[in-house]
Formats: sequence, structure tokens, C-alpha cells
Amino acid sequence: MFKKGFSLLEIMVATAVFALIIGSAGGLFVSVQRAWQRQKAMIDLVQNARQAMEFMTNEIRMADTSINPNASSLSLGQSIRFYLAKPSESKPWWYWRGDSSSDASGFGNISTLYRGEGENLNQAYATRQQIANFIVAVNPDFVNNSTGFPLLPPPSPGDGSDPIFIYNNNLLTIELTVRSNPTQAESSINRSYTLRTQVRPRNK
Repeated sequence: MFKKGFSLLEIMVATAVFALIIGSAGGLFVSVQRAWQRQKAMIDLVQNARQAMEFMTNEIRMADTSINPNASSLSLGQSIRFYLAKPSESKPWWYWRGDSSSDASGFGNISTLYRGEGENLNQAYATRQQIANFIVAVNPDFVNNSTGFPLLPPPSPGDGSDPIFIYNNNLLTIELTVRSNPTQAESSINRSYTLRTQVRPRNK
């Protein structure tokens, strides 16, 4: 008595179905993993910006005198100078956003926020520390399509500038917008997150 088994055609069909299921599951796994990695990178990015905001807020709150958001050759609102002690006792400290497409020229990368000490921005640049990255530089309408970097300077005052520091009536507003790829336009996978705070120097 012979037992009936699977035909070659049935085995081939079953193998093809199994391969399709495995392929679909694998594709789903890869998609989920990529989405998770993007989400984690964005969380890390926002957390870094929050830490930078908290650091700047705490330091500027203790500033002594001479808060000055316009004391440099950078565009309006791109830097701020302050003292942690009396001007006669210390050099000023600076926060500023770079003005170049790289760290090798100008005052640093335009997508980076720096901190340094010196009588002027050139001296501060020599002691610079990076405190935040992936800063959105300007309005996407003013990005050079051939290089992907913002036009420098903006076409006309106020058109492309995205100020970080606004100082008015002894109240400093700090606003940071971060994006995974700050030189590219915002999209569903390249979202912008804006953090904003206000601080009043205690010793002003």
C-alpha cells in the first residue's frame, strides 16, 4: 500500500508562499527598525538642545552686566556677549551660531551653537566649545540649491535671518530650532523642533 505524499508542484507553491511571508516580515522589521532609529535620533537631538538651553539659561541668569546681543560681526540675533563677573575682573563670554558651511572658516559651522571667552568674537572662537548641533540656520527659501547650505548673508536684512537671541528690556529670549538635517527642507522624516525660553539676568 502506497502513502500519498506532496507533489513537486505543491512543495514549490508552499516554498514560494513561505518565502513571501518571510520577505514581508523582514521588510516590516526593517521599516520598524528604521523608524525606531529615526525616533531615537530625534529624541537625542531634542534632549541635546534642551540641555544647551538649560545650560545657557542658568549661566545667563547669573550674568553681571553688559548683556549685548549685537556685539559681533555676525547677523543680528546670532550672538550674545555677557559677563559672569564685573567687566573689570573678567573677560566677556559669548554664545554664537557659526556663519560658515564648515568649521574651517568664518566663525564656525552655521548649524552649530558655540560658547567661548574673549574680548571679541575672534578671541572667543579660539576657545570655542560646541554646545548644540543641528541648528536650523535660515528660512528654507534662502538655501543655496547647489550646495544645500544657507545663503550668506541673507538676500536682505530680516529675510533669511533666524535670530536665536533677542534681548529687550533686560529680558533675553532664546529660541533654538533643530532638525536632523538642518540644511534640507522640513519633511515627515526631517521634522523641526523649536525650543524657546526667556531669562532675566539677576545681576543686571
